Amino acid sequence: MSSTGLQSVRVGVIGTSPFTDRFHLQSLSNHKGAQITAICGRNRTRAQEVAAKYRIPHIFTDWQEMVRSPEIDAVVVVTPNNLHHPQTMAALEQGKHVFCEKPLALDLREAQEMYEAAQRAGLVHMTNFTFRGVPAFAHMKELIDQGYVGNVYHIAVSFIGFFNRGDVMAWRRDRPQAGYGALGDLGSHAVDMARWMCGEIARVSGHLATVTPQLKLPDGALVPNETDDTCALLLAFHSGAEGVIHASWAGHSGLAGMLMRVEVHGSNGMLVADTNRLANPRSWITVVGAQGDQVQAEPLLMPRQYTEGLDVTSEDALVRTITLKPWYAAQRFVEALLGRREPSPSFFDGVRVQEVLDGAYNSHRQGRWVEISPAAP
Repeated sequence: MSSTGLQSVRVGVIGTSPFTDRFHLQSLSNHKGAQITAICGRNRTRAQEVAAKYRIPHIFTDWQEMVRSPEIDAVVVVTPNNLHHPQTMAALEQGKHVFCEKPLALDLREAQEMYEAAQRAGLVHMTNFTFRGVPAFAHMKELIDQGYVGNVYHIAVSFIGFFNRGDVMAWRRDRPQAGYGALGDLGSHAVDMARWMCGEIARVSGHLATVTPQLKLPDGALVPNETDDTCALLLAFHSGAEGVIHASWAGHSGLAGMLMRVEVHGSNGMLVADTNRLANPRSWITVVGAQGDQVQAEPLLMPRQYTEGLDVTSEDALVRTITLKPWYAAQRFVEALLGRREPSPSFFDGVRVQEVLDGAYNSHRQGRWVEISPAAP
């Protein structure tokens, strides 16, 4: 495990959205080793509001100016996907460590450039695949590595979101800004989860669908929807395992708000984690499993390391307390910079996921399986 030599980390954050506030700023502000010293947003008034809330001393509306600031050691990129590459590359050129939202880039070429630049510079780099920090999935990964299911035969990942139902245009549905639609936004999480659990992916077959043909602009004008609302992927792993992924932001998700379900079946057991956020907050800390001749799957004992200090009285309380843990998202980045844990998931993980996303898109267009190149560190 390498160390940057930092005793505390001065962080600059690009982005002032409610998402940035709820997840990244709250998380960073509650880590004793982090100081949020700069915030950058296009709207100065909004940036000032965020700065006042978190007592951030330096406010920028130009991200290029911010990454040049000597007041920061690291940059957190929480912006539309088309900005990930230029902002990350500029930060790396200034010697800043980078934590970037997923998907890492618009395509594999951009993602590979970001990874190679970070490696050449010897800087810490991480991709925000948030769900690795959810206790249920972290525990599932631990059990698989310990051999709970035996040889993995099959994984199924389903991720249903609710926030882009309807016909309202948003940046995530604008192809020049987002690249892919549900495939990039939700599918990137699902692909990373499958790869994290089962290893490198060898081939992918994808199908994308747009169920909302037109989107409404703020002035009421209608424009064609050029992004996918839902996607389905078949995966073949180098291990011989098979996988199925379904990601959609078009379907009704009921009271759960956002549903992510992961099932793993193997030669000697099975595991299920089914995170129903609003309907059942405790699902974030629950894994169900069965082994051998066991007929009925049952909840498994969750290690204390994943549950200590969590508030499960509501979805908001649980998410809030999870984001304050050092194994979650932005806090994981700070811990890596302080030399306390490996910088994972890294840009390398972002590159591997990006290749599968590109492969799924090309598979859909060409009507064939697409080979994924062998992993090279």
